[in-house]
Amino acid sequence: MLSHEITLKKVHIIGICGTLMGAFATYLKRLGIDVSGSDAHSYPPMSDVLWDAKIPVFDGYDSKNLEALGDLDLVVIGNVIRSDNPEALEAKRRGYRITSLPEAMEDLFLKQTRNLVVAGTHGKTTTSSLLAYVLKKCHEDPHYFVGGVCYDLPFSFHIAPLACGKPFV
Repeated sequence: MLSHEITLKKVHIIGICGTLMGAFATYLKRLGIDVSGSDAHSYPPMSDVLWDAKIPVFDGYDSKNLEALGDLDLVVIGNVIRSDNPEALEAKRRGYRITSLPEAMEDLFLKQTRNLVVAGTHGKTTTSSLLAYVLKKCHEDPHYFVGGVCYDLPFSFHIAPLACGKPFV
């Protein structure tokens, strides 16, 4: 679990090329945090998003990826990562602070906001981006993280100054 008192300077994301993971990585980078990641499969549009954000991505999972990075403040492990993943096992062996993306988002943002969660099998990206778009057009200035590339929003995420009760899609 994270704490608001923790200052994140260097974060590594295992499974970074998922659409929501990549958006989260890009958000951290824009905050000035040194972000890196690894993934088994990197392809557009997320590979382009990460490349444009100048976020280095290791191809594949290997304990040596962590050796190249040195000390880390946090390792975020994606839900697609199996328990026998060598990089995740190495992060645990080294004693790094480890979290999942949902835990990181809850601790960093969601405790303070009115959360509008879109779930299901199909249409989550479309529905989430439509909801964020409508709220934006209604001058709500919502926070949002969409697990995809949004064409009618400037980015797939937006975090304004956090305020109690403000909508978060």
